[in-house]
Amino acid sequence: MNLSISFKAEIVENTAITPDIFKLTLRPLDSFSEPLPGQFFMLSVSESHDPLLKRPFSIFNFKDRELQFLYRIRGRGTRLLSEKKQGQRISLTGPFGKSYPQPDKSTQEVWIVTGGLGIASLNFMINRLTGEGQRLKVLYGARTGPELRILEDIRVKEILIATEDGTEGFTGTVLDLFNSYSMNLQPSSLIYACGPQAVLSFIDQKAQERGIKAYLSLEERMACGFGVCLGCVIKTKEGYKRVCKEGPVFREGEVIW
Repeated sequence: MNLSISFKAEIVENTAITPDIFKLTLRPLDSFSEPLPGQFFMLSVSESHDPLLKRPFSIFNFKDRELQFLYRIRGRGTRLLSEKKQGQRISLTGPFGKSYPQPDKSTQEVWIVTGGLGIASLNFMINRLTGEGQRLKVLYGARTGPELRILEDIRVKEILIATEDGTEGFTGTVLDLFNSYSMNLQPSSLIYACGPQAVLSFIDQKAQERGIKAYLSLEERMACGFGVCLGCVIKTKEGYKRVCKEGPVFREGEVIW
């Protein structure tokens, strides 16, 4: 079968979780390559050429041949996407990027560290690891209590929560939460994380100090999604790399923050 990176999909659901956070479920109408956890797709938010560029979205879940994405209204493009209805069609390209590697046999416990929409990159991996019986600890940070609705579909025994407004769990950011629990990390632990650079650089530093393996997914602006435009280049110890092509997942100690 000839699998294309460009295809069309029908909207199954485009539901508001909060006034500005939506969950989009798509049913592909053409053949496509199945994604791996940590990869992303480029979505057209308009049927016209305005806006011209597609938007990158991490794969939130892939189940029963349906693709699911989580997004926040940030500008005109995502506003247009939020107005799309069930039955309408969307053009996609992907999947792109390097996925999260599977834990090796020596891994005793997996830590998932993220906040806000960073969970969009990690939920698919959480579901896969849970199905495999892997022991998981999820550390999640939200700005406010209502944003915790994002976690309603996540079935993990141990979830530690931080809210910046103090409405639930630890008061502070996910970085504060991680810092308060990081002494519990063991050499056999493995960290998966997604978030802003300040969070990832701190986790990177802690992982290196403790000799713990970590996989960090970077959030960068992208225009093409497959490495041509060079708009998402970052500096690493091996030179400059493209987040969309050589990433978005990088190992601890690899990125120069």
